[in-house]
Amino acid sequence: MSIKNKAIIAFLSLFVAFGSLNGASFNCKKAGTFIEHTICNDDKLSKLDEDLAKAYKSAKKKTDKNALKKEQRKWLKTKRKSCQDVKCLRRVYAERVDELNAYGSKQETLQECIDRDFSTQGMLNCSYNDTKRQTKRMNKFYNALLPHLSSYKKKELKIAQESWVNFREAHCTFSDDSDKQGTMYRLSRPGCLNSMTKGRADYFQNKVKYIDSI
Repeated sequence: MSIKNKAIIAFLSLFVAFGSLNGASFNCKKAGTFIEHTICNDDKLSKLDEDLAKAYKSAKKKTDKNALKKEQRKWLKTKRKSCQDVKCLRRVYAERVDELNAYGSKQETLQECIDRDFSTQGMLNCSYNDTKRQTKRMNKFYNALLPHLSSYKKKELKIAQESWVNFREAHCTFSDDSDKQGTMYRLSRPGCLNSMTKGRADYFQNKVKYIDSI
């Protein structure tokens, strides 16, 4: 082997080593605990640790720093520390990243919207707007789930989703009592659409989280 080739191989070896040691948000050469070593030895968990550091840094700009610091310390000492394997760590890290990313972009919940405007039209507007938000959530996690599935399972999911959309429409149409008098009757169909869409969004989100934790 020529000196030139040896030099190239040596350089590439250093590059790979550097990448693996710095994939996490900290220097893996200084890893001392079980959790730190686990993070450094798992690519997916290492990436989540990086994402967590970025999300935490971003959240500090959007909320009370001292309160966030206390909250983060509590998470480290409780949820993260309780994990004994990679699967658990992936799950709690993914959940914490989602929580931190929500800072500063927290949207008004359906209940908060209704409490703000308890009129019939106000509740209708709240329901319609929240259903739009839940639809976006559903589509987001539906699309996030697809890459994890085989071609056959993708086809099955698409068929299942189309069937679910048709069922939701039929079920909420059946539940429609807007022709009757009273606020609750007018809210029957919008409420049905909102509840079913949120449930479907939650289902897809939990499926994605489960796959990411494996």
